[in-house]
Amino acid sequence: MVTIADFLVPAEGFVLSDALSRTNDVRVTAEQVVTLSDARLSPYVRVDGADVDAFESALAADATITEIDRLQNGAEERFYRIEWGPSSAPFLSILDDGTDASVLSARSDGRNWKLRLIFDDRTDFIEFCRRCQRVTPLKLTRVTDGAISTPIGDYGLTTAQRQALLRALESGYFDVPRRTTQQGLADDLHLSSQSVSQRLRRGQRNLLQNTLGAHVFD
Repeated sequence: MVTIADFLVPAEGFVLSDALSRTNDVRVTAEQVVTLSDARLSPYVRVDGADVDAFESALAADATITEIDRLQNGAEERFYRIEWGPSSAPFLSILDDGTDASVLSARSDGRNWKLRLIFDDRTDFIEFCRRCQRVTPLKLTRVTDGAISTPIGDYGLTTAQRQALLRALESGYFDVPRRTTQQGLADDLHLSSQSVSQRLRRGQRNLLQNTLGAHVFD
């Protein structure tokens, strides 16, 4: 049973802290967040407000950002795809470090980030909170357990599960004979072998439930 939790994180504890500290009248929304195979985080970011020009200049000066693509340009609204390197913020370093959690939404008013995360179960959520308390202040504002009414991602997969399954497919993990091992996948994804095993099993379960299983239970 999945757990969905809302957190309030200070701007300096998450991404874009430099750019947000240098501007005033902007609002930032991560429209979609993707974790890349080398532990980088790549979101599509919408920025609106009167200070978007100054915010864009601050983005260019942010050393934690590895790539910026402006996809839409407007007087008071911009749309970007941005990539951060691993561990560019305390909160982000925990997401990168083998945590089986995915970001559903992320919004900032310049002072704080409002984040919604999904976990495979309550155990993963508790472990995530325990690790966060060691490195960055955060406030839990809401947590719910239970089935979700719509699939998360493609075929009900979390971002982490989709990443693991795609990497396994690309590297020949499902071939006969296999061209890589579970430990090889773990090394590629910067995870423990146990974490990879759990992600693959849960991902395959969600994939089957939302494809073959969908016809069985209709």
